[in-house]
Amino acid sequence: MKHSTDIIQVIPSAERLANKCQALGIYIQHEKQFCFDKNNDRDGFIRLGFAGMNENKFAEGIELLVNSLNIKH
Repeated sequence: MKHSTDIIQVIPSAERLANKCQALGIYIQHEKQFCFDKNNDRDGFIRLGFAGMNENKFAEGIELLVNSLNIKH
């Protein structure tokens, strides 16, 4: 039985992050989408696309990405 004092540790997931970001309007690829060796997917890498994007939009996307990671800056 879990108690309110129990600590729940969330394992980082590139796929969960990509899904969370997509809901915010940011498209990033998670490792399963670009890894050639599907048997070695560690769910730990993302790919950011920025071709054809203006600098302000890219900065906005990075800000949303940082916020979704709960990083203090």
